[in-house]
Amino acid sequence: MSILVSAAVLITVAYARPFVHYAQFEWQETWLDGAYTHAWLAIAVLAWLVYRAGGQDFRLRQARASWTAWGLLGLGATTKFAAVLLGHATLDGLSLVPLLLGLSGVLLPDEAARRLRFPILFLLAIVPVPNLVIDLLTGPMRGWQASGVASLFQVAGVPVTRAGYSLLLGDGAGVRELVISSGCSGIRSLVALSALAALLGHLQGLPPGRHLLLMAAGVAVVNAANFARISATALAALHWPAPTVTDVHDAAGLVVLPVMVAALVWTARRLEPEGRVSHA
Repeated sequence: MSILVSAAVLITVAYARPFVHYAQFEWQETWLDGAYTHAWLAIAVLAWLVYRAGGQDFRLRQARASWTAWGLLGLGATTKFAAVLLGHATLDGLSLVPLLLGLSGVLLPDEAARRLRFPILFLLAIVPVPNLVIDLLTGPMRGWQASGVASLFQVAGVPVTRAGYSLLLGDGAGVRELVISSGCSGIRSLVALSALAALLGHLQGLPPGRHLLLMAAGVAVVNAANFARISATALAALHWPAPTVTDVHDAAGLVVLPVMVAALVWTARRLEPEGRVSHA
């Protein structure tokens, strides 16, 4: 046991400082401003999840660790080494997940390691995905929103023309352009609501199939809420000057946020199997 503890301590010490640097970098680049501004809250939730799992009472394991635990530990260490060589921030953050899963499996009894599995996986909520993936998501999302709002306005008899990710509102000399930027695609809400759906499914004790269904519901909720927000902004652009339109856009964002959270919580409650006691 002393050899295992010594190995774990050495690995932890070796990787502690690089992970602190990674957290400082992401805090400045994405956690304070970007699609991951929810990260500070996710970190607090992570700490609560560890406490809820009984992290304050864990004891070191006495039996030999499985090869799976050692394999995860090696995978995490190798991934971290590759991230440093490549200078890849996302890979850097992702390496923490198998590293901690492996460490928990090596040092803790199987039941304790199992209870820590979701809190460790929840770290994925604060690891930014590559910009390429963000771009692949925001493009279709912007297109769907522009097409949907244009169709709605045309049915309502409002003069509107879609031009890519822009909406040309009105006719004649009074045409106004509303551009649906990447920030208005709903990507921030999608990232945050996906993390919330994963958390709610865990707390409700949903089986895997229903957990995935809740995640899918989160995507639908985000798109519906963002559609309403862009529709309200476009309607404002038809009648009011740009500063007022900006105010409407911001106010709509504040309104749809609690609505999205409430809708997701309601869905999670509805998906909970009958007769099962909630884990929340």
